[in-house]
Amino acid sequence: MLTRVRFTKHLDLGTSKPSLADQQKIRHHLLDVIEPSEVFSVSQYKNLATKAIANIHARQKFPFLVGGTPLYIDAVARGLDIPAIPPDQILREKLEAKTPTELLAKLAKLDPEFAKQVDQKNKRRLVRAIEVCEKSGKKFSKLRQKEIRSLSNSFSRHQLAQRKIISAH
Repeated sequence: MLTRVRFTKHLDLGTSKPSLADQQKIRHHLLDVIEPSEVFSVSQYKNLATKAIANIHARQKFPFLVGGTPLYIDAVARGLDIPAIPPDQILREKLEAKTPTELLAKLAKLDPEFAKQVDQKNKRRLVRAIEVCEKSGKKFSKLRQKEIRSLSNSFSRHQLAQRKIISAH
């Protein structure tokens, strides 16, 4: 599962991180890249994953993107344009004081399309979408759309599923 704990140093117990034995058999990337106190965004993940994929391709190997967080996987696999907008604690505090209904109304004014798609009870996603819209001046729904550009040597999801590759050493 692709979760924050996989990226975070010193959080090995009770997580789904691969064991040291598994890591010796198959090379893993982006494990233990941040401290527990650090903020880690989709944008940062995409940048690190893109570099790791380029390194894997340079070794003429085939990378696997695995995990349970679709936004992180899609950011890389679909080439989502994720703005490098750090959290704004002051704005977040103001927004978090609002109800999900109030947040949804605000988001609907900024980005009606995404307001229809988002989990309308998930305050965290509502707050982040509003934060990105306000800080970037762009609609969150447009930022999540597939970009035309792609990683060199990348494959579509269908092609990934069709390949029988054992290892990405």
